[in-house]
Amino acid sequence: MAKVSPFIHFDGRCAHAIELYQKALKAEVIYKATYSESKKPEYQIESKEDWIYHAQIKIGEIVIMLCDDNEGALGEGIQSRSASETSLCVWFDSVSEAMLAYEAMREQSVEIVPLSTPSDNYCFVYFTDKFEVRWWLLGGKRN
Repeated sequence: MAKVSPFIHFDGRCAHAIELYQKALKAEVIYKATYSESKKPEYQIESKEDWIYHAQIKIGEIVIMLCDDNEGALGEGIQSRSASETSLCVWFDSVSEAMLAYEAMREQSVEIVPLSTPSDNYCFVYFTDKFEVRWWLLGGKRN
């Protein structure tokens, strides 16, 4: 059976995104390497030596791959460098877990659907984080 793993491209801010996701979502870093650590000569770019050429984090049971783009990583002629056309959804067991994650991620974010708590045991919020990644955070059980 095939497995799907999101792959998010950043533009020099991947390490900062990983730090935020570790704090807010308890992401576990499985692998992280910078361009300077790569053995590929095309990644030996002095101005990008601290950029991430490949990383993997695990949130719950899902592995997410991340990187800082190198020249042409999106394909020739593609101008957009935003991950905002894709949303990631994280479902927490409790409202409090979802609220804590959102509090950690909300700085410089833009709410799309404001934080809503339709009941004491369910909440959700849809927003774009400061790295232009869209997130649905849901907590608890929907009645």
